[in-house]
Amino acid sequence: LKAQSILSNLTKWIYNRISKWDKNTLKTVLSIEYGGMNDCLYEYYRLSGNKTALECAKIFDDENLFKTIAYSKKEQNILNGRHANTTIPKFTGALNRYVVTGEKRFFEYAKRFWKIVTSSHTYVTGGNSTWEHFGEDNKLYSKLSNCNCETCNSYNMLKLTNLLFMITGKKEYADWYEHTFINSILSSQNPESGMTTYFQPMATGFFKVYSTYS
Repeated sequence: LKAQSILSNLTKWIYNRISKWDKNTLKTVLSIEYGGMNDCLYEYYRLSGNKTALECAKIFDDENLFKTIAYSKKEQNILNGRHANTTIPKFTGALNRYVVTGEKRFFEYAKRFWKIVTSSHTYVTGGNSTWEHFGEDNKLYSKLSNCNCETCNSYNMLKLTNLLFMITGKKEYADWYEHTFINSILSSQNPESGMTTYFQPMATGFFKVYSTYS
């Protein structure tokens, strides 16, 4: 009950703040890394039925991005230059909107995005990005460096993949999840110290650098 009260009051605080945003403020917020605000608010709505949480979640949905992805052609390089971990959680939120509201278009947005990332932006380990950003479609070899495959991206792609599998039951999602979990997430942890990597270098001559206690 205490946790429920805290979440309810926090949701009210969020709504009182974001409902006052003008179009320019909202545009600025949607352009930067705000985490999975839509995702977590839809999840809270699913668990509680709190209608304010649902309204807040919808405000954080970047529908211009969703439609751009949905109606793009593969050769348009639609993800080029986008900050990967700003973008990925938005689509997990979109998929959660489908779960709680049944709006089919949000399922299609998430499915389309997953396909573009996994087919045109993903390294053999299951990771993606260079210096935290997506590049051009299918231009992976030329982007090899010591700063490929931000682990945050892999984690959030796994969240998206898991939910797609739960909804569809399709084997391709389960296979991709297993492959990426083993090669990108489990391999990010130092077996001796338990500390983790941030990037997973893909270029020849580089090695994984783990965080330290200091």
